[in-house]
Amino acid sequence: MGKLDILVLEDDKLAQKVIMAGDLKSALGYLNRERYDIGFFDLMLGPDDDYSGLKAIKAPAEKGIYCVVVSSSD
Repeated sequence: MGKLDILVLEDDKLAQKVIMAGDLKSALGYLNRERYDIGFFDLMLGPDDDYSGLKAIKAPAEKGIYCVVVSSSD
């Protein structure tokens, strides 16, 4: 298997030091400019979020990108 191109959407500032997209808008921008095989999406982007990470799934799914939703929420 060759190299995978991976996109990760995460709002935690510490995690962003190794991750590309820190918010929904930047993640969608990356999806429009780059090709990815799989995306990891934080479920909640911010303390008062309404599960906006789910809003990011439609665009990559339509391009055949596998999507994984992750969360540290209890």
